Amino acid sequence: MNNSRMMVAVAVLSALTGGLGAMPVLAQEMVSTERLNTADKDPRDWLIYRGSYLDYNYSALSEINTKSIKHLNVAWLHTPGRSKWGLQSM
Repeated sequence: MNNSRMMVAVAVLSALTGGLGAMPVLAQEMVSTERLNTADKDPRDWLIYRGSYLDYNYSALSEINTKSIKHLNVAWLHTPGRSKWGLQSM
């Protein structure tokens, strides 16, 4: 979708939802192709599955390390519904 069509879509969606406050974050801040291509350069954002197109599944963040890991707790847990084909079919 080109930029002018995107702007029209955002304007229409904004009018329908009552303003930007009700819109998803993605509509408020577009992520450029360049930013996706250089996702590994900014470890603060995990923009792509596995971290970047390099597919390393690595984060340079240092808050979680061998000393702090014992303080981590489960933040959420997903229990998938019943499937006779296994988890990959969900």
